[in-house]
Amino acid sequence: MRSSITATCLAAILLLMGSAIFAVCQLHPRAALVPSPEAVPSSFFGMTLHNYNTTTPWPSIPIASLRSWDTAVNWADIQPAPNSYIWSNLDALIDLAQSRGVDLVFTLGRTPRWASANPDAKSPYGAGRCAPPANIQYWDEFLETVVNHAAGKVRFWETWNEPQNPDFYCGDIATMVELQEHAYRIIKRFDPGATVLTPSPVNALGPQWMSRFLAGGGSKYADVMAFHGYLAPREDAEAIIPVIASYKSVFAQYGQAAKPVWDTEAGWGQNSWLPDPDLQAAFLAKFYVLHWSAGVDRLYWYAYDNKMWGTLWKAQSGLNKAGVAYREVRRWLQGATMTTPCAITGAIWTCDLARENGYRARILWTTTIASPPIAAVIPDFFKQYRDLEGTLRNITAGGIQISNKPVLVETGAAL
Repeated sequence: MRSSITATCLAAILLLMGSAIFAVCQLHPRAALVPSPEAVPSSFFGMTLHNYNTTTPWPSIPIASLRSWDTAVNWADIQPAPNSYIWSNLDALIDLAQSRGVDLVFTLGRTPRWASANPDAKSPYGAGRCAPPANIQYWDEFLETVVNHAAGKVRFWETWNEPQNPDFYCGDIATMVELQEHAYRIIKRFDPGATVLTPSPVNALGPQWMSRFLAGGGSKYADVMAFHGYLAPREDAEAIIPVIASYKSVFAQYGQAAKPVWDTEAGWGQNSWLPDPDLQAAFLAKFYVLHWSAGVDRLYWYAYDNKMWGTLWKAQSGLNKAGVAYREVRRWLQGATMTTPCAITGAIWTCDLARENGYRARILWTTTIASPPIAAVIPDFFKQYRDLEGTLRNITAGGIQISNKPVLVETGAAL
């Protein structure tokens, strides 16, 4: 266990500075950054799909789960007035998910103005929507109605989106704990098989907010620990390691280390922060690989068809390079076991995979972006390699060139 933590700390020291290094290397003893010993399940690959009922056809890339945030499926949309419910958007999302065999994460939040404790509070989604309800009964009645409507169809319920940001939540933590408790009890009463997530904080204040939420009693009322893994603008994917470490330390501190950890919204952020298509593809591949390596059970990419954030698909051109990379890295990972955590030696990252049929593989990339690729000698038992475009090549005696875009070297057995 200690060797895994040490390898991760070494990687962070080579890549990061200051408090980020401290966050990784001061891990709580039960917060090791190690992959699950199980094979990577299809459920690891989640997605946000905005225009599912209008302009976006069902993705050609395989996904296992959809998250409802930013899809016009929230409290204010569903209940625009007391005793008035509009189910069309939620029902369309449920129907789509069922027809495609994927599950749903319903993210609660966006209090309608009529129910808001601060109806004039500024929020990018509308006045008053960042505030908790003026009366907890409003929350309870909405939850009873929506869970009863969707029981057995929505499996996962997330209490709030990015509550450390006053644009999204302008109440206090004690009230959020109360909302979490009520949500948990009501959801479990109407659908005992449902899974309840914590709210999902983000950015530098996220772990601090989560610590206060769990300390206030929130840990009693959640089955899954959730966060958002966005990085600072123009940070590369390896910077996710200290982010995950910070959250896992908080979870362990409050006795939640055994619960699943989900990153319910993340990506490279705005496309303007990472405009190069090849770097976008590299970021996505590394991001998924490193999340699994660090013990995160699900990652929801944001967003498949968003024009400004983490775009994987456009109506006029279809899948971009990052979308293709998603398809390939999912093929690399799903059904494989990561036998050792990703680690860096010199300037090359490696992550080892295995399958029950005797297949062995290694994912490799370098930390250098602008520098020329590095020539790497590959062990003889690896016979071929794949790139993020899906091209398969034989490995020659001279080895292969390793760049910032991950490649997968293989023994030759079938994926």
